[in-house]
Amino acid sequence: MSNALELKNILVSPGDICFPNEPSSLSAVTGSGIVMTVFDSKRKCGGMCYFIRPLRDNPTEDSPLFACPSIIGLLNKFLVAGSNLTSLNAQLHGGAENPKAKGYTAELGSQNAKAAKEILELKKVHIGGEGVGGTYGRKIVFNTSSGETMIAKVDNIRNSDWYPPLITSKTK
Repeated sequence: MSNALELKNILVSPGDICFPNEPSSLSAVTGSGIVMTVFDSKRKCGGMCYFIRPLRDNPTEDSPLFACPSIIGLLNKFLVAGSNLTSLNAQLHGGAENPKAKGYTAELGSQNAKAAKEILELKKVHIGGEGVGGTYGRKIVFNTSSGETMIAKVDNIRNSDWYPPLITSKTK
């Protein structure tokens, strides 16, 4: 197993799907959006997707800003790499409902969480953990080689929470 010093740090932003080909530390900060981490315990690899809307306005729109394209996009990367859906373990983080937050949309967080759970249930992917709901935003750090996840709840999401800014998943 790689230690933390050997891991590449990658920031995952809304609408990103990240499935790195080397051990990495994936970070994301979310409020009402959902950050989903997936780990294949047999192949010892992981990935992350981050969506901010549960449903597409146009069913032909294929943006990973929405639950279905984001989740299916990440699961497909695992399948192409040789994983089986039955060996995957997903974790869901985010889905906050904070009426004091800038740009708050009522029930958006709970709708995002519900969409993720429905898609994973249809695909028969195990949800091994979740930290959804409440009023706090979350910073998630995920080790793709071990499946370990660290979550910090934050009352106020600041620009400084978006660390590390050096590499974004857009480059992956």
